[in-house]
Amino acid sequence: MHIRLHKRIDGSAVPIKSYAAQAEKLPFADDTFDAIVATLVFLYHS
Repeated sequence: MHIRLHKRIDGSAVPIKSYAAQAEKLPFADDTFDAIVATLVFLYHS
């Protein structure tokens, strides 16, 4: 999945940064974003 992501990022006309992190420990300060969009989100439940 990461390989496919980076191929699309490399081919983009706009600058894109990708971050890999756990949802509970995102590398951003509080109040960094006004809104988010999540698509193709899968739930893993053990």
